[in-house]
Amino acid sequence: MGIEVVVEGLTKAFGRHVVWRDVTLTLPAGEVSVLLGPSGTGKTVFLKSLVRLVQPDAGRVVVDGVDTVTCRERQLYRARRLFGVMFQDGALFGSLNLYDNIAFPLREHTRMTEAQIRQIVLTKMEMVGLTGEEHKFPGEISGGMRKRAGLARALVLDPQIILCDEPDSGLDPVRTAYLSQLLIDLNAEIDATILIVTHDIQIARTVPDNIGMLYRGGLVMFGPREVLLTSDDPVITQFVNGRRIGPIGMSEEKDEADIAAGHAGHAGQAGQAQQAEPAGNGGARPGAPPPALVPQLEPSPGLPERQALRRRRARMLDMLATLPPRAQEAITASFGPQQSGNRP
Repeated sequence: MGIEVVVEGLTKAFGRHVVWRDVTLTLPAGEVSVLLGPSGTGKTVFLKSLVRLVQPDAGRVVVDGVDTVTCRERQLYRARRLFGVMFQDGALFGSLNLYDNIAFPLREHTRMTEAQIRQIVLTKMEMVGLTGEEHKFPGEISGGMRKRAGLARALVLDPQIILCDEPDSGLDPVRTAYLSQLLIDLNAEIDATILIVTHDIQIARTVPDNIGMLYRGGLVMFGPREVLLTSDDPVITQFVNGRRIGPIGMSEEKDEADIAAGHAGHAGQAGQAQQAEPAGNGGARPGAPPPALVPQLEPSPGLPERQALRRRRARMLDMLATLPPRAQEAITASFGPQQSGNRP
């Protein structure tokens, strides 16, 4: 089973620019989580901070009892072995074929024989749909295949936590849909904790158990997918529904200028933006309810049910009464008659 990741008060700045401050959230063990946010909000920096590829300025990241922010190098090395990272560009070596790219971590970090390495590499390549492509080089394959090769390499050390940095980047909607299904299937097969950082709304609607959103130097929300996808928070509704009217500007520069001018919080700015433009001129009517939830993807036929679902159901029932009414309704409906009857 995957490992819980507890983030408390995490803060990162580059010089005077605060990327985000006091981020606190928990990635539940074995569940799939998505971290959303407009471009430039520090999603990739957050992901790298979990494994101290970027050093946070404050806060804690507790993984299997180890705080990766402050631990010694030896402890950090052991903690990093629990992670597999799928980088945005695949991070493949252009001079190595796919087989050698995927085998690289095993040769670097283990004393396995080549026969053992071959068995693992071919198994992981089969998991991501790359059987028979071992001898191709990164420059000879599509972007989607490079993504899958990067994912296979992230899997070879059998990580209990998988971090995916914008796995949809550069992919068309069809390939993104295939990759989304692949991540769900992977979770069903190995029960790893998965965190995906993205700004792709289709992934956010269909893949995760939990969703969070970074905006203007902080975490707007993190929790069950049903909470964010039914939220009426102006930032969340604008982003999730791809609306032009709202507090998120055309560019990060505009947002930063608003911050420097000392404007009110994002909710107040949403009101200003909505009053400034009529509903018929660029998006849905202000204050309109969010669209109905799209069902979460299920594992492909022949694969087992995701073990995370049973744990999540128990967790949701425990916290159901504390959630907003729309989220309660969505969660209860997703459980079906048997589970809905257990509602507290």
